[in-house]
Amino acid sequence: MSFPAEAFTRIAAQDAEIGTLVLLRGDWALRCQFEPENGPVQQLFWLTGERAGQISGVPKEISLAVKPTHGIQIRLKDPRGVNPIHQTPVGVITVNSNGEIAFWGHILGSHQDVYAFSLQGKDVTPIDRDWSPPFLTFDSYEIWLARDGAQQGDSPLFATIAK
Repeated sequence: MSFPAEAFTRIAAQDAEIGTLVLLRGDWALRCQFEPENGPVQQLFWLTGERAGQISGVPKEISLAVKPTHGIQIRLKDPRGVNPIHQTPVGVITVNSNGEIAFWGHILGSHQDVYAFSLQGKDVTPIDRDWSPPFLTFDSYEIWLARDGAQQGDSPLFATIAK
C-alpha cells in the first residue's frame, strides 16, 4: 500500500474543512455539518472502526487529513452487491437517481436519529426519511485517493462493510 505523501497534511480535526477525510485515533472519518435552525453544528461521521456509521462531536486532536488538492473516489467491489434499503441504513452508502452518493449513519448513542451526508460533508437526509427507491444501497465499498479524477496510490485508503 502506498500513497503520495503530498496528498496529506497534519491538522487539528476541528480545523479540517467540511467534507475532508481525516484519520483520527486510527480510524477514518468525514468532517460533516448539520444545518439546524439555530446554526451549523460540525461533527465527524466515522467510516471505519468500532464507531463506523456513527456521528459524533469533533475532538480537539491532531489528525492526518486528505488535502483539498486531492479528493476521493468511491468504488464498489461488486456493483451487483446492491442491497434492499435497510430500515435504518447505518454504515451504508446510497446512490440516488441523480447519481449522488450519501453516507448513512446515526448519532452516537441514539440509533433512531439516522442521517445522510454527501461527499462534501453536508446533511442530505431526506425530510420524510423515505428509504424506498430511487435509492440503491451498498453496504461494502472502497475509498480511493484521487486527484483531478485520476486514482492515486496502488490500493484503497480503506475498504468497509456496514454492520
